[in-house]
Amino acid sequence: MVVGGYTDSTNLPGTSGGAQPSSGGSYDGFVARLSGNLNTLIQSTYLGGSSYDDIQALAIAANGDVVVGGGTASTDLPGTSGGAQPSSGGAYDGFVARLSGNLNTLIQSTYLGGSGTDSIQALAIAANGEVVVGGYTYSTNLPGTSGGAQPSSGGGGYDGFVARLSGDLKTLMQSTYLGGSSSDYITALAIAANGDVVVGGHTLSSNLPGTSGGAQPSSGGSLDGFVARLSGDLTTLIQSTYLGGSSGDYIYALAIAASGDVVVGGTTTSTNLPGTSGGAQPSSGGSYDGFVARLSGDLKAVSPQTISFPAQSPASHSFVAGGSFPVNPLASASSGLPVTYTSSTPGVCTVSGSTVTMVAAGTCTIVASQAGNANWQPAPQVSQSVVLAAAAAVVTPVPTLSQWMLLALSGLLGLLAWRRRAA
Repeated sequence: MVVGGYTDSTNLPGTSGGAQPSSGGSYDGFVARLSGNLNTLIQSTYLGGSSYDDIQALAIAANGDVVVGGGTASTDLPGTSGGAQPSSGGAYDGFVARLSGNLNTLIQSTYLGGSGTDSIQALAIAANGEVVVGGYTYSTNLPGTSGGAQPSSGGGGYDGFVARLSGDLKTLMQSTYLGGSSSDYITALAIAANGDVVVGGHTLSSNLPGTSGGAQPSSGGSLDGFVARLSGDLTTLIQSTYLGGSSGDYIYALAIAASGDVVVGGTTTSTNLPGTSGGAQPSSGGSYDGFVARLSGDLKAVSPQTISFPAQSPASHSFVAGGSFPVNPLASASSGLPVTYTSSTPGVCTVSGSTVTMVAAGTCTIVASQAGNANWQPAPQVSQSVVLAAAAAVVTPVPTLSQWMLLALSGLLGLLAWRRRAA
């Protein structure tokens, strides 16, 4: 188990042999590795300069390296030489650092900040090894925002921000602000299976970008939680949504389910938090409650859905008036909602439930539909066809005569002709 945080202790256990065995200043970040059963402190290390440093986020890379992020007031943070931003940008900057998995070596660190106050609160490692961080900033000159989803500060004091760095922390790939005209903070982050970046936090802005069409398009009170989805390259804000009632709501944790749904957790003083009806605890328990919420992956109130309807097997049936056969295979909707079937060729076939009844020979077209509900848009219809083949006409063969029968018939006909002449 690997943990990170900050300390003002000068005798933190286990730092001997670590990347930074001794405290650097008044408050230092630290990282520690313990055995899985927590019986043994394997190694710990300080991480900080001569002023104040704190670690707020941590992730483990595919090769076992430990990547941390946080904030620092130190202008001499260790290991920043060669980093994406080797020098401090202001009085207090965000920072990211990469250590070996055994915590013996500081591989690289970098500042990340402008001339104001900046802090990293969340961190994740992308499938390609790049490091994605989120936090908040008071800087109007945060590095790397040109070309981002929101290149400029929202103008409200603090803004949320997201940044993407190379895995070696030597290059800032892209960053972006995320905020409205008041203060906004990002405190949680995860990377979706398709590479999109999903962030959560809290906001005092009533004009947070991208909320139109979201699960909660408008602020519920003076301070709301929010969730936003950006493209992996941070150049596009795909969708955002408020999540809050009439009081104060904060999101601190976020994860993406296997289905793609987004699950968030935090705290609230609202007694009217949206969507709690039917939940494990529908009502507030006191003045300050934790909460958990699940949203669709697209963060929308009404999400699009599609239907998968494979070709029918068999592709044809012999027509039998009034005969029937099942829809096979059945269709399915991406929403998981049930699919209904109709016939667009009622003169050839009708459909009841998933049973097709034959009316006439011809091509029977079966239409699969899903009408949607409060959470899902109607799905585009999908059709499949089955041929109802008419039975082949029965032809009675004409019997053939042998040579002797033909001679006898010829003689009989000749005799009849002679008798007529003789008469």
